[in-house]
Amino acid sequence: MVYPPVPSPAGLPLFVVFEGTPATRTETLVDAEAGYRIEIGTVASIDVTGYVGRYDHLLTRETGIPIVQFVPSPRIVVTSLVANELEATTRGLEIAGYWTPVPSWRLDGSYSTFHVTPQLAPGSQDLMAATSDGDAPRAQWQLRTTVSPVTRLTCGAAVFHVGPLEQLQVAAYTRVDINAEWSLARRVSIMVIGQNLLHAAHAEFVGTGSVLLATQIPRSASVRLRWVF
Repeated sequence: MVYPPVPSPAGLPLFVVFEGTPATRTETLVDAEAGYRIEIGTVASIDVTGYVGRYDHLLTRETGIPIVQFVPSPRIVVTSLVANELEATTRGLEIAGYWTPVPSWRLDGSYSTFHVTPQLAPGSQDLMAATSDGDAPRAQWQLRTTVSPVTRLTCGAAVFHVGPLEQLQVAAYTRVDINAEWSLARRVSIMVIGQNLLHAAHAEFVGTGSVLLATQIPRSASVRLRWVF
């Protein structure tokens, strides 16, 4: 794959050629997990899980020595090869549970943390890989509730918080969704839904260059008719 040329300090166009290699190895993961669950009848439950992982043969891009070509026209060519010069260790904790104070009301919640430590081989030239955070937030949590105040009506609300994606420069955000569903008949109901109510829009992920473009998740509201058959 040849990327479009860009100007170089020498005044010649610079071409980056991205090449694969048959020596590339498959990424591997060795993971260990341990957890515990506490249940209080059918009223409440909580799960706690911890994990550690070891990734080997992660992909890196190794840059070759620039060369000058004169055919078909003067240019500088740099070859970028796929290699497996990165390893990483991960660790994290997950907590999840629910509580039903009364049969018509349920509360659910969860919290998770994630931490990755990249380990770049001494001879690697892919310095960006040494700062990789897995494009994942270090912490996130959510709370959800569902209640049925009357027989045919079910209402729900949810709050989600996601920590920043530091490597992708995506800010932390908190999202609130609400919904209500009224049963009109045994198989037919009408739903009112609101999503991302706290902000007009927010980013959840971004791409790099022109391959992936950043999008904003907008605030939205809708009314839907649901027919189950």
